[in-house]
Amino acid sequence: MRWATGAAEGWGWLEVRDGRCLFERVRVAEHAFSCGVDPGRLAEDLAAAAIGERLKRLDTVEPVLTPKQALGRNLDALRSRRDEMGAPFAFDHVRFD
Repeated sequence: MRWATGAAEGWGWLEVRDGRCLFERVRVAEHAFSCGVDPGRLAEDLAAAAIGERLKRLDTVEPVLTPKQALGRNLDALRSRRDEMGAPFAFDHVRFD
């Protein structure tokens, strides 16, 4: 997601237990330069990488899990803020029912 302020936000989630997910949210801010990678894409990739790192530790560390219902509420809150976004909201198709 790209915000009109120039910041980007990426989400990553993976259901690891019935109705409960590993969840990561990454925010990337632009600072008047470009590295050739879209900030939104970078934020998504970093969130996915963070999920991967947490998966490596599932056997040794009890994970903090987020209920799918909470993810749905958070996503609904983002949908209601689409006027603050600098790019079209790309996740209207996502549901956590």
